[in-house]
Amino acid sequence: MVTPRSSSFDVSKDSENSSPSESRVEIVNAADVNNTPKQFRCVSQSAKAKRIRFYRNGDQYYKGLWYALRIDRVRSMKPLLEDLAKMMGDSTTLPLGVRHIFSIDGQMRITCIEQFEDGESYVCSSTETYKSVDYSNAREPYWCYALSKTNKLNDVALLNIQGTEHVVIEPTHFVFPRIITVIRNGVKPRRVVRHLLNKKTARSFDQVMTDLTCVVKLDSGAIRKLFALGGSAVLTLQDFFREDDVFIAYGNERASADDFFVISEEYKRLYSGGIRRCSRKIIPSRPRVMPARNESLKEDRCGSVVSDELARNLPAELDEIFSVVRLLGDGNTAFVYEVVNRALKVIARDSAVGKIALIENELSIMKSIQHPNIVQMLDSWTFDGAYYLSLELVEGGDLFEHLCAVRRLCERQASRLIKCLAEALKYLHDNSIVHRDVKPENLLLYTGLHGEFELKLADFGLATNLPQDGGKLTVICGTPTYVASEVILETGYDEKVDVWATGVILYVILCGFPPFQSSDGSQDDLFAQIMRGRVSFPSSSWDKISFSAKALILLLMNVNKAERFSARDILDNQWIKTLSNVPSEIESMAEFIVESRTDTDVDVEETDREYYMSRRTSMDELSESGRADSYEFIFSRNYS
Repeated sequence: MVTPRSSSFDVSKDSENSSPSESRVEIVNAADVNNTPKQFRCVSQSAKAKRIRFYRNGDQYYKGLWYALRIDRVRSMKPLLEDLAKMMGDSTTLPLGVRHIFSIDGQMRITCIEQFEDGESYVCSSTETYKSVDYSNAREPYWCYALSKTNKLNDVALLNIQGTEHVVIEPTHFVFPRIITVIRNGVKPRRVVRHLLNKKTARSFDQVMTDLTCVVKLDSGAIRKLFALGGSAVLTLQDFFREDDVFIAYGNERASADDFFVISEEYKRLYSGGIRRCSRKIIPSRPRVMPARNESLKEDRCGSVVSDELARNLPAELDEIFSVVRLLGDGNTAFVYEVVNRALKVIARDSAVGKIALIENELSIMKSIQHPNIVQMLDSWTFDGAYYLSLELVEGGDLFEHLCAVRRLCERQASRLIKCLAEALKYLHDNSIVHRDVKPENLLLYTGLHGEFELKLADFGLATNLPQDGGKLTVICGTPTYVASEVILETGYDEKVDVWATGVILYVILCGFPPFQSSDGSQDDLFAQIMRGRVSFPSSSWDKISFSAKALILLLMNVNKAERFSARDILDNQWIKTLSNVPSEIESMAEFIVESRTDTDVDVEETDREYYMSRRTSMDELSESGRADSYEFIFSRNYS
C-alpha cells in the first residue's frame, strides 16, 4: 500500500470528479478509494493538479494508482517515470521499471507532460509493447468454487458480498516456494513441464490451473483434470503442497492405469530436473554416475521451440561470414555453435516470442562489459525476429563437463578457478550488475599462461542491473542448487547471491557433490536445507581438504548477508592469494572458524546420494507461467 504524503484528497464516489490543488505531486492508492476521508488540504491555489490513475501493463489484478500531477512542478517525463517506478514498481509486470506510458486503450504513447488529461487513466510499461487488458475493471479476484456433497474444501471461509453473493476464499497459509512437475498426458514419451509455485503464482486453485493450461498446452485445450503420480486427484490448492510434486494433466479424456507408469525416457526427464521420486516405483533405478552434459540437455529439451537443423539455417548475410563447425550446446530457447574462431549463439524467432525485452536487456549488458574473465560479445544481429550473437570462443568446455570427467579438483586448481570467478564478479558488482545464475555450466575453461585451467563467466540471460535507489531485487530466479537463501525467502537480495553461488561451486569442485542435497530428491527438502544454511563437511571426502578452504566456503555461504563475503573479500583471502598454500598460523585460525560454525558432534559420512548431480534448469525456466498475464516474466532471463 502506498502511503499518501503530507496532503491528500478524496477519491471516493462523491468526489470522483473533483480536481484538487496541490503544492506537490501527491499519490493515493486506488485500493484505499472507499476508505479515504472525504477531505483534502490545499497548500497552494496557484495551479490545479491533474488527477490521473496509472495501471501496470498487463496486470489484470492491479487496481491502479491515483496520482495528483502539477505541470508547473513536474516539467518533464523523466522525473515522473522515476517517481512512478518507485511507487508502483513490480518485478513481475515492470521488470525494467517504468519506461513508457500509454493511453488506457493503447492507441497513444505519452511523450510529454502536457498530454495528460485530468481524470483519465494511463498504463505504465517497461517495454514498447502495450498489453490489452480490461484495466477499468481490474481488481483482486475472489476465486469461486462449486462444492459438491462429496468434495468439500477444507478450511475455507464464506464471505457475503453485497448481502447476496457467496464466494469462497481459499486459505494460502500453507503456500511456500515449490517446484512441481506436470506430465502432459498423451503418447509416450510425454512432455514434462516444470512450474514454480509461491505466494504470487499460487493465490488460488483456479489461478494455478489457468497458468498450467498456458504452459502444458494440451491438444484438447484447458486442463480439466489433474492427478498426482500416486493416483490421487488434485481438487484444491492445498493438494499441490502435499507429498506428491509430480502430476499428470488431462483434458476431457479418461485417465487409465497405464498413465501412471513412467517409462525410461520420461524418468530421465523427470530426474534431470531434480524432481524427487514418488511413492510409486519408477524404473530404471537411479544411476551412480554423472550424466553427460549434451545427453542430459537433449533429454530435457521440453522447452525448446525450434530444432537444431532449423537454427543452423543462417540468414544469407551471416551465411557468407560464418561456417558452422559443430553444435557446442543447446538450451531451452537457444543454440550455441562453433564457427571459425568464434561461437555463435542463435535465438530463433519462435523462441524469442514474449522475451524481446529480456533478450535486449542481455544484449545491453553484454555490450557494456569487457573483462578477461568474462566471455566477450563481439557483435550481434537481428534478422526476421531472430537474434544472432557472435561470442568469444572458449575451447576448453565448461566446468560441469570437466567435473563429469574428473569429479573433483585439487585445492591449488580450485583456488585458481575461484580467483578467476571472483575477478569477474568484482568487475560486475562494481558496475552494479548481478549475474544471478553462477554455476559450473556457465563457467568456461581455457588453459592460462601458467599451463593450468582458468575460466571465463558466460551466459548473461539472467543478469540484471541493481536498482539505482539502493533497493533490493525480488524476482525468484537462478538454479536451485546454487540459489541463495534470501532468494527463496523472497526477502529481497543483491549482488551477494553471486557470492553464495561461488561458495557452492567451491564446495562442489573440492568434493564432487553439492552442500545441500535432498535424500529423496525433493525440491522442498532442498530449499529447506538452503534456508537453514547449515554446511557440513562429511568424511571421507573432506578429511584431506584444508581448514582454510572450508572456512572460505562458510564465509561465502553465510545466511547473514551482512556477514557474507563480497567478491573483493574473496580476492583478499589468503587461501586465494597463495593458491591454497597458506601459512600454518592462518590454517590454525581457519580450523577454529570451521569448528565453531559446524556441527562437530554429529558424525556425517558421505553416502551414495552425495554424488554430484547438477540441476540444469533455472527456476524462471521451471516457472514457465510465472503469471498467465505476464509473459515477459514468464520466460525471463535464461535462454541459453
